[in-house]
Amino acid sequence: MTALFSGRTTDLYLVSSGTRSSNSFSYWPNALTTRLPATTCHWQEVWMKKKESLWAQHIEIRSRPKSSCTILQRWRETTRENLKNTKFLSIMSDGSTDSSVKEEELVYVRFCHKGKIQLKFVAIKSIEKGDAAHISNAISGIMEGVCDEWGRKLVSLGTDGAAVMTGAKNVVVSRLKVDWAYIIGIHCMAHRLELTFSDAIRSNVMFQKVENLLSGLCTFYHTSPLNRANLVNSFQALGDKPLVTTRIGGTQWVGHLLRALDHFL
Repeated sequence: MTALFSGRTTDLYLVSSGTRSSNSFSYWPNALTTRLPATTCHWQEVWMKKKESLWAQHIEIRSRPKSSCTILQRWRETTRENLKNTKFLSIMSDGSTDSSVKEEELVYVRFCHKGKIQLKFVAIKSIEKGDAAHISNAISGIMEGVCDEWGRKLVSLGTDGAAVMTGAKNVVVSRLKVDWAYIIGIHCMAHRLELTFSDAIRSNVMFQKVENLLSGLCTFYHTSPLNRANLVNSFQALGDKPLVTTRIGGTQWVGHLLRALDHFL
């Protein structure tokens, strides 16, 4: 917004633009001019002071470092200081494929700080291939960035139990044990529960029928906007909250099946 003054001291014009740059106070010519009445020239002085104050604040904000970088630096310094003072730590690592079809490795660190167990996200790193060599190198590179003595303090490595992580030969855990033989490989309890549940009901014919029914209902309502709209209208006619069927597969968690059954019943 820009102030324009006429020859008379009692007239004040404000020019506001429909579009503006978010990084500066420059405006495009296609502006709308509004005349604001003023009884004295005091309005002019107030506006000029306000404009100078806004410009000073703008310059100060532009001179500051990026907020995201500042937060990241503070977070890394805090994590590095905590890991420096702790005697023991454990690592949790898991892999995933992002939207650009790249393999990403995530690393969390678990340690005790002032008598309290803390779990901190360390970093995520792209790897060329999801094999034991690339994963172990990624974990080592990530941990070296936050703790120089992480290998000496490491006591366990928690994984999802995949063959590349906790297999018999040439896996991530065995590669780390070459330098630190005392490391304990831990299979995630949530993944263990999922594998146990899958093995227990694999031969159950009734469960297979229920699974096919829930999968068919999910496909029926999620592939057709008309069917989905009719389902929502039916709930509204009954005065109930609409519950749409959900899929039971995907990430292979028992919670997905439980939620699908709850919506169905």
